[in-house]
Amino acid sequence: MTADMNQTEYDVVVIGAGFSGLYATYRLSTAGHSVRAFEAGSGVGGVWTWNRYPGARTDSLHETFQFSFDKEFAAGWRYSDIHPLQPEVLDYLNTFADHFDLRRHYSFDTVVKSARYNEATNRWDFVTDTGETATAKYFVTGLGLVSAPLIPSTPGFEDFTGQVVHTSRWPEEGVDFTDKKVAVIGTGSSGVQVAPAIVDQVSELTVFQRTPNWCPPTGHRPVTDAEHEQLLENFDEVWSKVRQHPAGWPWEATGRSIFDVSDAERERIFEECWGQGGFSMLFQAFDDVLVSKEANDILCEFAGRKVREAVKDPAIAEKLIPDHPYGAKRPPASDGYLEMFNRDNVRLVDIRETPIERYTATGIATSSDEFEFDIVVLATGFDAVSGAFTRMDHPRLERREPGRQVEHRRPPDLPRPGSSRVPEHVDGRGTAESVLESSPWSTVCRKLDRGCDRTLRGSRNRCVPADSFSPGGLEPARAGSCPGRPHGLRQGRELLGGRCQHRRQAPRLQRLLRGVQGVCRSL
Repeated sequence: MTADMNQTEYDVVVIGAGFSGLYATYRLSTAGHSVRAFEAGSGVGGVWTWNRYPGARTDSLHETFQFSFDKEFAAGWRYSDIHPLQPEVLDYLNTFADHFDLRRHYSFDTVVKSARYNEATNRWDFVTDTGETATAKYFVTGLGLVSAPLIPSTPGFEDFTGQVVHTSRWPEEGVDFTDKKVAVIGTGSSGVQVAPAIVDQVSELTVFQRTPNWCPPTGHRPVTDAEHEQLLENFDEVWSKVRQHPAGWPWEATGRSIFDVSDAERERIFEECWGQGGFSMLFQAFDDVLVSKEANDILCEFAGRKVREAVKDPAIAEKLIPDHPYGAKRPPASDGYLEMFNRDNVRLVDIRETPIERYTATGIATSSDEFEFDIVVLATGFDAVSGAFTRMDHPRLERREPGRQVEHRRPPDLPRPGSSRVPEHVDGRGTAESVLESSPWSTVCRKLDRGCDRTLRGSRNRCVPADSFSPGGLEPARAGSCPGRPHGLRQGRELLGGRCQHRRQAPRLQRLLRGVQGVCRSL
């Protein structure tokens, strides 16, 4: 059923036009329900609309950064690179929206300011910043767990006379870094991508680091014709591997222990995986690096040597070596990040030693120095998980300033809004595409068809998480969990133990997941 844009009452309201929001809109509208969707951006794309800083790309592989439910559509798409750049990801989402005619359901450039459940009518009432209103029985959120930018509340921010840009809200017209003094605050995925991408343009680059990350190379290269043809020929097999893998990659367990090979063989395998880049060190070297602390220590020793080889100044190299196990935090891949610290115009400031105290009119002051900058790049990440919700008026959460602790205040009888994951977020079960294919959409659609007042989370709940449903819509996927957070690990363990098709791999993957959980607890 096509929603009349002049009507105000619908079966479902969807917020967001990223991977989750678009798929929710597609799945529900094709099931015959009237759907109204809202998106703050001027078009589809979600976080990939805003994350357009220099060097922005996914560190997920091209095979998995797309939907698998429609083979015909998948066969007509090809990424240029094994780790797609932001423009191509955005192009993919636009192509997806056009192919399935999803824009007709959306109001773009529209922010939902309020979502309130009306006990008298048993409906959700929505108010937007344009004055548009809508009412729906069901509320599906595709807000993104990592979509609301986190702006540090550093004193003196308003006093700085230079330009400040956040990686997740990059100006569409771009930023001119030519011969500028530039600060990059943050060394997560965005920071280690943007810094080497702009270093050739700037006169000076200062990186403010709180926590160093293990930073392998990307192994980036174009997708070959043979690889694309192989993906199409083995499409089902590739996605079977994705759903079996604990992190949603098209790989299988190696069957190797780090202690079962000679030192020379271990070094050879490490070198090979380091050269392949990305997550190969975690999942293609040895199975026990995420199970055994002793095995992980050996991996960290190797990775530490790689940092010392890349960075000539021993003191700087030691500051760039993390003290946490490899894989306990997502290792952001980057090319040239470590090497750029060999340049005379690049410096590293460890804010654990000399914290940032305030902005000045001309730059930034730490506890020991003052620095002058023309441009400050905030690669400070996101107000993760609940940030997008707390910026919308909903009684479940206390409104607060971004970056501050959130207090959850949901009365027991209040329907709970769901949340959907986005690509690159690692407390779930892999990329958004594999997450979206991990649970039964058909259950929700049947309930909608029957007009049932119950959904998946209880008798009073009429708000559905978009990442709970599968494009296949028929059976739960058998994906596991990414390393990082206990929630996903528990879920992955249950799925692997209960429904793993390749049962010979289940015990090994279970041990791997338990090992990650143990490493996380040790931090």
